[in-house]
Amino acid sequence: MLPAYWPKENRFRTMLREGPPPMIMWITLDSVNLVEMLGAYGVDAVIVDCEHTSTGLEQAQNKIVAAELAGITTFVRPSQADVAETGRLLSIGAQGVVYSMIATQADAEAANRAVYYPPRGERGFAGPHGRYARWSSNQAAAEDPGHRLFSSAYIKAANDSLATIYCIENDEGLDNLDKILEAGRPDGVMFGIGDYMVSVDFDQAKVAAAKRRMYDICRSSGVGIALNAVPADDLEYYPGCFFTGGVEATCISDAVYTRVKAVRARISELGLSR
Repeated sequence: MLPAYWPKENRFRTMLREGPPPMIMWITLDSVNLVEMLGAYGVDAVIVDCEHTSTGLEQAQNKIVAAELAGITTFVRPSQADVAETGRLLSIGAQGVVYSMIATQADAEAANRAVYYPPRGERGFAGPHGRYARWSSNQAAAEDPGHRLFSSAYIKAANDSLATIYCIENDEGLDNLDKILEAGRPDGVMFGIGDYMVSVDFDQAKVAAAKRRMYDICRSSGVGIALNAVPADDLEYYPGCFFTGGVEATCISDAVYTRVKAVRARISELGLSR
């Protein structure tokens, strides 16, 4: 039996390799209850968004703990590929990182430096005094010769337990995608449709062409991409791809809008509308 501080298997990465394809959803609202609900419905991974929300470290940790208890792999999205910011999010227990605006080979290299321990990266090692190591004592961490916290075996296991997803969100990223994938070797790629639409002034033909181009490059490179089920993509699944269930705030908003619209329609039918 592995000690409590030893890195846990990354279920998302395992599913990418062995199937079935995992489902991931974005978390933007400050609610651990929603994380638990997603786990109850069988969502495999969540992305705690720390870029476009007010989520701080304590709130992120609460969501990570809820996801762990629900059997969900937790990704975090920091504001940028920064070693210190990423390290703090990983130290509280996240098993993956989603990086926005990856546009160059240098961006991919910066992402790797932030995520991984040396020699692969530059992430700082907190030893036993971190949540990811369950605050193990130095004595307990040295008892098992085969699974010591202060060992190259632990560092390798920790690096292998982490997953990365890159968001490609502009034409520069598309133009450099081959080099980005070669340098970073992320576990997956997402098309950042919102920022891309802004960058092309909401030209839908350009958006569709860019998404197809990204898909073709990723498939030829053997890197999976995020596919939509609602509405369904016209892109064919291939091994390594995963499915996104969208953003929980949007799903909730759609449900509330539909219900309120139905109630208002019923009031109108009864001739009680204002």
